[in-house]
Amino acid sequence: MSPAILQVVTTTETSDQARRLARQLVDARLAACVQIEGPIESIYAWMGKVETSAEYRLLVKTTGRLWPALRDHIQRVHAYDVPEIVATEVDHVSPAYANWLVAVLEESGAGEAGADPAVDFHLILKGHSASAAAEAVALPLFDETLPRLADQPNCHVEPDGSFTWRSTEGRNLLISGQLHDGREALDAIELHGSATEASLRALFERLLSDLPCPALQSLPTGELITWDELWGR
Repeated sequence: MSPAILQVVTTTETSDQARRLARQLVDARLAACVQIEGPIESIYAWMGKVETSAEYRLLVKTTGRLWPALRDHIQRVHAYDVPEIVATEVDHVSPAYANWLVAVLEESGAGEAGADPAVDFHLILKGHSASAAAEAVALPLFDETLPRLADQPNCHVEPDGSFTWRSTEGRNLLISGQLHDGREALDAIELHGSATEASLRALFERLLSDLPCPALQSLPTGELITWDELWGR
């Protein structure tokens, strides 16, 4: 059975915000393509008043399987407190276009027999505690980690440290995250999304390649760990 094809509409305040969001969604293969329209005029009720604003509209093409991750990503990175995120299932589409879209977004083979299961997670790797062993090792620098991450295939990085990374292990698995700048040092790494343990481990090894971090045997999900705990694994 062919997957459902959706068109998702959202808006942004500026054209730069629209282009950045569109690139994130396509880079992460949450969308096959995004069209940007505008400026358009929006008239809406907000805080008891009727407001008028110029906005840019994004028409996002995706599948039903990717809708939750796409919705959550837009909600997470959007500048608005209550962004418009409206999805409509497309009933009529040309076969050639439908085949192209599905090939772009569904070719990962997620869920195939024998595949490692993907898990939803929210993980925060926090800076070290005050142990002597940790104090002896310098924290990586924020400004050095950012370009290292940007060099990774299928990774989109913003100057503020936010990023999305699509796994290259043959599945359409997305990791979104934020590098936190603690006075130029990399104070913490926050990760969320859906991925296998192997994907998480691969990303950590890329981010922390200059640290004395042993090969990771396991990573917790849904909890906070420190540099110290990571080194000790």
